[in-house]
Amino acid sequence: MNVKKKDNLVFSFYDQSMRNQVIDLFCEEYGNEKLQFSEYFDNFYNHPFQKDKAIRIVALDESVVAGFVSFSYWPYIINEKPRASYQCGNVIVNKNYRGKGLYNRMLDFLDEQQANLNIDFLVGFPIKPILGLYLKNKWTNLLDINWYVKLINPMGFLFAINQQKLMATFESNYSKTEYIPRKSHFVLDRNLLFKDWRSKYSNLSPTYYYIFEKKDNWFTCELKFQKRGKYINELIVGDVQTNSTNDESFVFEALAQLKKKARGLKFITILSFCCNEMYNDIVFSCVKKIGFFKIKNSIHFITKNYKSNLDINKAENWVLYRRDIDTW
Repeated sequence: MNVKKKDNLVFSFYDQSMRNQVIDLFCEEYGNEKLQFSEYFDNFYNHPFQKDKAIRIVALDESVVAGFVSFSYWPYIINEKPRASYQCGNVIVNKNYRGKGLYNRMLDFLDEQQANLNIDFLVGFPIKPILGLYLKNKWTNLLDINWYVKLINPMGFLFAINQQKLMATFESNYSKTEYIPRKSHFVLDRNLLFKDWRSKYSNLSPTYYYIFEKKDNWFTCELKFQKRGKYINELIVGDVQTNSTNDESFVFEALAQLKKKARGLKFITILSFCCNEMYNDIVFSCVKKIGFFKIKNSIHFITKNYKSNLDINKAENWVLYRRDIDTW
């Protein structure tokens, strides 16, 4: 269905004939190499997990793509059931059409069509300059996820970055993907097809796994390496799973061993971790006790609910880590 506005711009759903124009817009704006971005674009939207679910909206001036926004299927589990939830991302407005409120108008188009799309709710992690656009469209800035940092080696920048040592220190895969069900918690699904899709479109940044097991208890987290500026080599904790939700000594020991392994990599400057502070579980408690300190950086988390019988606005119920964001 297309909706025509007073300035003759048409708002509609994306189709494959628009692919090259959309890719060109992103490449021109961000300096992406076209072949590489085309591969990313196809891996993102054509993978079996996303192909028939992703929602893509365009603003058209006759045959010219004036704007593009997408909502990828992003299944959160609420009350032990995966929901029809979507994350907003990959937004671009043609520089010749800026100042016309196109972004909000594309969001309005989704509102007009959502009843036919069976959406439960939307989530997003916008940067501060565009947060206001979402608030104007009646999204809720439910909370901010905050960053915590543990100093590993302040002179880490003096040592050569060694990916082979990273691979030798941590695992390249891990089989535990199950969700530990708890009725009051909202957590991103760990569906294997979802995981495969993410690994395909973000294959430029390897994921490592830290695993700690003792008797029947297990703790694991996803890790990625990032160079931040000239002097900081960062190892980021992206996700945490454990079946030991009441054994603080075990979780503390697991984190202590992670810190020890990171210190064995002389080039690592900091170990970082971001989370929803209001979800105050045993992991967050141990992160603070082991010496991670809070820094000023934070990430906005916004929601838009389309189901009156679904309460998603209890901030303390959201289990959020860095891997919840589509750029992980």
